[in-house]
Amino acid sequence: MQEMELFKEAKKNPKYVTGEDIVRMLFKVWSAYTKFIRGLLQSGKSAVTIEFGKFIPTAQGACFIPSSSFLALGPFTYTPAFAHTQASEQYLSYSSVSMASGYSKQQCMNSIKEIMNTAVRIAQNSEVKLDFKVGTLYINARNVKFMSSFKMLNNDDKRLLTPEAKDKIHHPANPNNIGFASVTSKRVRTVPPAPENIPWPYLSAFYDDSAKKFSKKINVEEALSPMQLLEEHKRQIKEKTKKKELSNIEELHDGRLLAKVANSELRNEREQRNNHHKQIQNTFVSGIKDQLIEHKHVSEKSRKEKMDEKYDFFPFTYGSKLEEFQSQLKAQRKDEMLDKLTADKQNFTKNYNLPESYLTTFPLFMKQDKAYPSRRLENTHIKAVMGQALNRYEQELQTVKQSKNQQEKVEDQQKEMDQLYEDQNKESHIKAVKEHQYHLLQQIEENKRKRDQEKMLKAIPLKTHMGPEESPERVLQEKSKIIAGKEQMKKDLVQQMTEKHIELVDKKTREMKKEEENALAMVRGWEEGEIKMDIKNKAMKNLNREAWLRQMEIHKLEKKVNS
Repeated sequence: MQEMELFKEAKKNPKYVTGEDIVRMLFKVWSAYTKFIRGLLQSGKSAVTIEFGKFIPTAQGACFIPSSSFLALGPFTYTPAFAHTQASEQYLSYSSVSMASGYSKQQCMNSIKEIMNTAVRIAQNSEVKLDFKVGTLYINARNVKFMSSFKMLNNDDKRLLTPEAKDKIHHPANPNNIGFASVTSKRVRTVPPAPENIPWPYLSAFYDDSAKKFSKKINVEEALSPMQLLEEHKRQIKEKTKKKELSNIEELHDGRLLAKVANSELRNEREQRNNHHKQIQNTFVSGIKDQLIEHKHVSEKSRKEKMDEKYDFFPFTYGSKLEEFQSQLKAQRKDEMLDKLTADKQNFTKNYNLPESYLTTFPLFMKQDKAYPSRRLENTHIKAVMGQALNRYEQELQTVKQSKNQQEKVEDQQKEMDQLYEDQNKESHIKAVKEHQYHLLQQIEENKRKRDQEKMLKAIPLKTHMGPEESPERVLQEKSKIIAGKEQMKKDLVQQMTEKHIELVDKKTREMKKEEENALAMVRGWEEGEIKMDIKNKAMKNLNREAWLRQMEIHKLEKKVNS
């Protein structure tokens, strides 16, 4: 089962999302979610951590490591396709996903929960296939498998992806730099001839279909003059201002349309709410009437049954027989008691001691009589039911024990994998530190060797035969010029920094004022909404009170009718 079928299945019985067009919302959120993961992995700097696992970029492709909580849902088993190393982790930002999809942050989180919950539920019966734009995740009843389709970008491709490189390529004020690191070399790459209608010759290489990538610095003979650059900047500024004005007009138009649509939806909701309230009132009144009619019908039926009831036996003979039997039994027990007492007295007068039978035996009136045996129920069916219940309980305990054992095994496996993962990370870190230390030592030795060579060259006196010789006065003049230039540059930089600081402070004050105004407007709107809700609640309470009074009047009428 693929994504669209999964979304349609989630629409049938949703748990975390609500709305009319659930499939469209799930599709847009899933598309933004997977694109965000792909964009982070293409940078190659960090791993992406999500709720049910993490994606790690490697040279072989993307490696997916599921979390232990996700594996315990099945329970599932998982083995990675290839080895991976530790990278810095970055959690997925649902704010970016909400901006890309057009839904709120909570809706995006609930949509991903709904998708994964449905996938785990369907995976118990059939295989589920989820496309993450960097690979495909296969889930079935027993295991989880991830097939990577992701490739790391080269350094040149990464530079072309950045907006700064694109601006450098097409910006007319910087013809020599095309966005790559310039390399000092005597070799010059030749550029093929450009068409006649291209405004700048250095852009001719970018009109070729082969998409050439230069790694050297290109020499251009004819650069633009300052006046041409100024005119070009003015033209770009005018185009940007026109675009901004057009976008503002379109936003105003869209806002008015949205306001009209919102007003129409509010009217429809009010009408539906009023109709629903009236329908509830009518059903309540009709329900009370039906209950009254049913109560009358039941009372009349019971009355008729009592009137028509007839006895086919005479139930008053058992009491008289029982009284006679009890009186006879009482007289018999009295006689037995007197006989016992006389026999005991005779024995006591003879032996002057109480007989042993008198102390150990009980009289007949304290013993259970044969005429009233204790009633014993037939309890075979109870024993059978209790035996079945015990068997079920034992089976449940066994299943719980088995599930716990399986969960413990899965947790132990996950712990072992985590331990291996940590050991690999430690080893790679130690190796990287050693390599870095080795490179640093080589750089230190190289710099030391260069400094020694420079000292040796400075120690050799120079013999100049052309031009003026270097004198102390000339050296002082050159140093003073350099110091004066540095001070002037420092003043210019300080002035620029102060101007920028003032602009930033003004901008922040304006933004704070706008935020305060927006907050006040929101508070006013909230207060007005609270007032309207209070009015609506009072109106609803009055309606409920009137309905309750009507019900009380109806109950009073019922009592009068019944009495």
